[in-house]
Amino acid sequence: MTTQAVLEAIASWSSKAKLASLEMPTGWLGRPYDNLQQLTWSAATEDKVLVELDKRHMSITMGPAASGLSHRQPMDPKAPCHPHTLTPG
Repeated sequence: MTTQAVLEAIASWSSKAKLASLEMPTGWLGRPYDNLQQLTWSAATEDKVLVELDKRHMSITMGPAASGLSHRQPMDPKAPCHPHTLTPG
């Protein structure tokens, strides 16, 4: 999966969910289900995906292989999403 494909999947999902509690590989951003974030900006380069939440949290993922997304199926943009959670894969 390319970084652009990851970015498109994130943008598609967030346009449906609007707000989410974000679980990162190292744990939750804030208190689970209490802190809801909104995607405010995103970009992709050849080897990075940059995501800004609430104009104050920035996540930079270095390459799809580093994120663990390269070995998973792409997210289906038509799949229903839970309005309170966003987890990789």
